[in-house]
Amino acid sequence: MTDKKHSREEAAKWAREQLDAVVSEIQESGAIDSPLIEARPTWMKPFDIVIGQLRDQNQVQEFLWVIGGSVPGDCVHSSVATGPREAARHFSMKWQLEAARLESVEERSRLGLDPAVDWDAQAKALAARAEYLYAVVDDDRNW
Repeated sequence: MTDKKHSREEAAKWAREQLDAVVSEIQESGAIDSPLIEARPTWMKPFDIVIGQLRDQNQVQEFLWVIGGSVPGDCVHSSVATGPREAARHFSMKWQLEAARLESVEERSRLGLDPAVDWDAQAKALAARAEYLYAVVDDDRNW
């Protein structure tokens, strides 16, 4: 599914760059602490969304599903999905739930979130990305 203006090589390069950016974020957050990791794209909507697998090179079975591109960079354990479409569906649901939490003043207070941040706008933006991703997942032409 590449745009006629872009070659497969350009799309693959874009996917690799997006995946590298997500991997860097994940490493910085401490979600994975091994210096020996392997990341590979498993699906992409070129120049928009990439989904991949991230694993410690010493692990054969376990990995993280990762997503990046025009959507928030995120990761989940491999046990939540058997394939990239199911992983995308999971990310969409996860972001919808997170957006609902961010809309709640009580939840923001409980989490100790900075009250100076416009969390309502953050929640709306996250919900919009979740809805967009769900629409991508729901369209069989993307898969």
